[in-house]
Amino acid sequence: MELPESLSRFSGSENCCPPPAFHFTNEPTSDFFFIAFFLLTRLEETWSSERDAHGRFPAVQSLAWKQGFLHRPVVNEWADWLWEALVRLGWRGERKQRPFQISISCDVDHPRLWWSNADWAKTIAGAILNVAT
Repeated sequence: MELPESLSRFSGSENCCPPPAFHFTNEPTSDFFFIAFFLLTRLEETWSSERDAHGRFPAVQSLAWKQGFLHRPVVNEWADWLWEALVRLGWRGERKQRPFQISISCDVDHPRLWWSNADWAKTIAGAILNVAT
């Protein structure tokens, strides 16, 4: 079976779906749904005890970094590949178009410096004691 032209970019290159890197055991897997779940939820971050100085999982320890696809949307590529395969097999459904969006967020670890006057007093006392020693 010949691949559609839109999928030719996947054929015979490092962009082939799925990357051969997904071998969590000694046996190759074709469980695309687990792999997609694994990648989208960043499950390996919970399985690993590796952390950087800020307590975050280091990207260089990730499977995506080690296999060279950290900055590629591989799950999206697989969805495109699956859709094209379904269309080729006769699927006549309409694919919903989703425009690209950016949602900017801010992670605030401590929304208030002091929750009470007692917290403020502890901070000032600690600062004075640190200066005195």
